[in-house]
Amino acid sequence: MSGPWYVDTVRQVAGCNEDIAIVKDNGTLIAVAYARRQPDETLANACLIATAPEMYEALKAIVNDDFLKHFPRDSIEMAKKALAKTEGKEKTGD
Repeated sequence: MSGPWYVDTVRQVAGCNEDIAIVKDNGTLIAVAYARRQPDETLANACLIATAPEMYEALKAIVNDDFLKHFPRDSIEMAKKALAKTEGKEKTGD
């Protein structure tokens, strides 16, 4: 899983204004959060999808650092950043 991925609310996909694209740095389309539900839910789903690479790396770092014994600072910061992005509290690149 190579990230980072970003939510792109400007890019129109699949002919629907409410669909939200998830893209790489270079603009390559990774996924689409389809607007089948409420707009807030669509954005939340897009943020969660876009955070997948960071969540994977954060969890991998925590596990590799044997989290049962201690929580290394960088692992916790990675996890906090991934959570903030998932919750839409970090700039999404649009």
